[in-house]
Amino acid sequence: MPKAKQATPQPQQATARKANVRSDQTTPVEAPSPALVSAAAAPDTVIPAPRRTKAALIRDLLARPDGATTASLMEATGWQAHTVRAALSGLRKSGVEITRAKIGDETLYRATVTLSESRT
Repeated sequence: MPKAKQATPQPQQATARKANVRSDQTTPVEAPSPALVSAAAAPDTVIPAPRRTKAALIRDLLARPDGATTASLMEATGWQAHTVRAALSGLRKSGVEITRAKIGDETLYRATVTLSESRT
């Protein structure tokens, strides 16, 4: 019987190689764009207003004297009806008193008293 050849162990190859970088080498850093430098240096630069949230938009629409319908809240936020109703529920849980009135087929919502107003 012929002898079976024994498999010679193969050296394992590294899966990732280290970058060939010397510690005394530095990478160049890009200079900031001239627009950023001049904007930072100008004292009369206008800073944009912070981003307005959809929850703040809903609160403002509900605070109007005539309130807001589900359809108007959906149009303003781009949300579906169930998301608008969930947001209204969240506002109620946070202390906003919301009254509801049915006008024809539409439901009209109004914010009457908020938690911050009732503390003053």
